[in-house]
Amino acid sequence: MLFLEGNIGAGKSSFLQILADHLNCKVIFEPHHRWQALDDSENILDLFYKNPKRWAYTFETYTLLTRLCDHQMHLSKHSHQFVISERSPYSGRYCFASNTHDQGYLSDLEWALYQSLCDHLFAKHVAPPTGIIYLRTAPEVCYERLNIRNRKEEATLPLSYLEQLHAKHEAWLINKLDIPTLVLDGNLPYLHDSNARGQLLNSVSDFFGIGRLDETQAAVLC
Repeated sequence: MLFLEGNIGAGKSSFLQILADHLNCKVIFEPHHRWQALDDSENILDLFYKNPKRWAYTFETYTLLTRLCDHQMHLSKHSHQFVISERSPYSGRYCFASNTHDQGYLSDLEWALYQSLCDHLFAKHVAPPTGIIYLRTAPEVCYERLNIRNRKEEATLPLSYLEQLHAKHEAWLINKLDIPTLVLDGNLPYLHDSNARGQLLNSVSDFFGIGRLDETQAAVLC
């Protein structure tokens, strides 16, 4: 299992689709739909952004649960040698929930409870990752991409929030882990530039040994 990590707006979903299209791997997308339509009615993502003090603990524990459920479901259904998941359960603990606590939206007690929950669930229900791909993207670029995709829940997110999350990702993923970590330049225009796209794809395939592009696929990128 590989995890693709990065800030909000880093381009993870788009890059994950590119990996699915061109490399021999199975991909798992982040379960946004579960957060936007809980029981087909409540949008817990929107509630959190509008009133984080009230909804932070509920949101962080629910996103942890949904990530774990998807993690287990896809691992049990697929026999691919490489499965790449958009974000991991760990990113909540070390980036998002941690930042929420830093900002005062999770109390010290709630943060302690959340970490205890992580300790228990990770030990029993999360397979150790083969490696991590970090799509390292400048907060300013993430902010521009958020405005382009125009997701309604993110309409009021300030650049300062993305800067906080960027700092969390940097502290967690740069020279801190004992597992293989590939840092990619997420600022590259890989959606529109075939050379940039091919560069990132080959970096992933070389680093983790995923099947390289065949001649037909390579031609599509040119």
